[in-house]
Amino acid sequence: MGVGERVVLARRAGRVTTRVRTSGGDVVVKESRDASEFVREVTARETLARAGLPVAEPIAHRVGPPSVLRLPWVDGEAVNEQHPDSVLERIGALLARVREVEGAVDFAGNETWSEWMGGWLSHALDWWTGERPDDARRGADLPGRLEHLSSSMEDACSAAILFDGRPDHFLVADGGGIAMIDVEELRRGDPAMDIAVLSLWIPTATARIVRGYRAAGGPVGSLFDERVSFYRTLRTLAAAEWHRDQLADADTACILLDRVGFDPR
Repeated sequence: MGVGERVVLARRAGRVTTRVRTSGGDVVVKESRDASEFVREVTARETLARAGLPVAEPIAHRVGPPSVLRLPWVDGEAVNEQHPDSVLERIGALLARVREVEGAVDFAGNETWSEWMGGWLSHALDWWTGERPDDARRGADLPGRLEHLSSSMEDACSAAILFDGRPDHFLVADGGGIAMIDVEELRRGDPAMDIAVLSLWIPTATARIVRGYRAAGGPVGSLFDERVSFYRTLRTLAAAEWHRDQLADADTACILLDRVGFDPR
């Protein structure tokens, strides 16, 4: 890349993210037609950085439209199952440190977290039934599981979670340092959700991540493993729908649907 050259990293309706080479080093530039698109991400980055988490603060932010957010480029490899135990346990420890932050209460317009999960589950089951009516019968117990877990979920929603902390949002540098990116979904919630999101994509790393989380004092509350399992199923269905309907990636959607109910423990 030469100075001024731009490489598109991601694109969706009304929004594009690019990597730009500047004389002072590479930067990430996010642009959107939505005037308030990046306000939440700026707040999340500043909140986590103040708490000592490895999150880069913005270089510049302009409220639009179009809105623009400039961020430092971060080198690194997405955390994966081949990383050593020490790295995976540190990922868990970072999730525990996120719990030290007071996350904003945002349950997508619902009064409680469990109400949000109930609406999400209803949508996911309807979509699953449309895609694979025979397979979807395996989800008949999910509403009952949610009812059983709802009280423990509410008790766990006392502080922040990343909510969308996928493996590619944790970058591991050659020297072993870890940086967190794309933290805009920071909110109050159940920490079992963060474990579930990672376990969806890197299932054999789950036990080591949880070990690091617990060792760093991460709270689990009652029925933690059961909550992780429930959220994993919910996020698997959501990811399958996203890949099929938003990314036109039917192959990945099929792979994800084949995994529904898989428990790596």
